[in-house]
Amino acid sequence: MFMGIDVGSSGCKVSVIDALGKELSFAKREYSFVYENGTCELDASLVWDSVLSCLCELGEKTDLSALQTISVTSFGEMFVLLDENKTVLRRAISYEDGRGKEELATLEGDLYAITGATPDAMYALPKLMWIKKNEPEVYRQAAHLCMFADFILLMLGGCHHTDYSLAARTLMFDVKNKCWSDRILALASIDKALLGELVPSGTCVGRVDEGIAKRAKLPANVMLLAGGHDQPCAALGAGVIRGGIALDGMGSNECIVPAFSTPMINEEMRRSNLVCVPHIVPNTYVTYAFNRTAGSLFR
Repeated sequence: MFMGIDVGSSGCKVSVIDALGKELSFAKREYSFVYENGTCELDASLVWDSVLSCLCELGEKTDLSALQTISVTSFGEMFVLLDENKTVLRRAISYEDGRGKEELATLEGDLYAITGATPDAMYALPKLMWIKKNEPEVYRQAAHLCMFADFILLMLGGCHHTDYSLAARTLMFDVKNKCWSDRILALASIDKALLGELVPSGTCVGRVDEGIAKRAKLPANVMLLAGGHDQPCAALGAGVIRGGIALDGMGSNECIVPAFSTPMINEEMRRSNLVCVPHIVPNTYVTYAFNRTAGSLFR
């Protein structure tokens, strides 16, 4: 028995499946962005409470004694800042929020060649630079920067980590060498100690916390596995496991996700504003061609 948690921008979904992929139980909660004075933010504490509420619901209605693993997927770009006690320091700034544009303009050098992403204010780096400049006390208190999937796993009892696919949505990740880029961090004056250990998806990053296991009626020692960005995880689920295959998926955004057998970082990709991201499948890469309004309009 396995559990998958998906953290989206408008809600979270938790499924329990058996070894053949049959869904045994399901729970979901909805939440929404906070819009104030032209800003767009998401309360990470509310997201965590929603996930925990789903776990407790499943524990009440389903026998989870055979549960072996929990993994988490989430949207990319947005991050959570926590202090050394894992307390959330501020709401997460949305990728739709315009803050960070001025900070991005100060960065010099060919970021695309390192990150496989055309520089844009939606990524984590310019938002973090904005916080450092405008909210220095928050930056000073920060001990952990987590993408949302990492954040949920950390709160469940895991270590501070980031998988390759989510790291690629920060504008701080060397996509070919699969490491944090010291050059970019130096250009942006960002402390590398804030960032989690980089791991491939599927890596065991800890065991479920004893108190949470008791509260949600989970067995002891359930393994926590690094998940990833929701788009390549969806592609994996749809069978996109080698080059030449693509997924067309629709959530709030519609996103086409083709796979490649080698990194695709070239001038044609740059001109087309197409990124290169490590796939969940080892030694494979994906890109994203997306429409930010299609799913919302469809709904």
